[in-house]
Amino acid sequence: LAERVLLQAEYLGMDGLLAIVKARAFRNLHPDTHHDEARPLQDAFDAEFGGLSAAIDDGVLPARYFAPVPKSPPARTIKQLWPAAPGYRALFAGGRFDHA
Repeated sequence: LAERVLLQAEYLGMDGLLAIVKARAFRNLHPDTHHDEARPLQDAFDAEFGGLSAAIDDGVLPARYFAPVPKSPPARTIKQLWPAAPGYRALFAGGRFDHA
């Protein structure tokens, strides 16, 4: 639904709305950016993604409008609670803890 609204806004020439959407998405992608005006961020967004349709095709919009890029989860580690028997090894497979 959000994609259709953005494409209709582009078709109807709602440049102010699109400038705000692109600026917010660019700010969420690059949190170290500190611009207060929407136009320079819109130009930077267009330069990086090639426009609204390309950003939607790449999955940038509407996802990055609503939230910044998710952080990657920490590396999985095994915390030993009891000493393991000799020859015991643990594997992570398919989201489950298996042992062999």
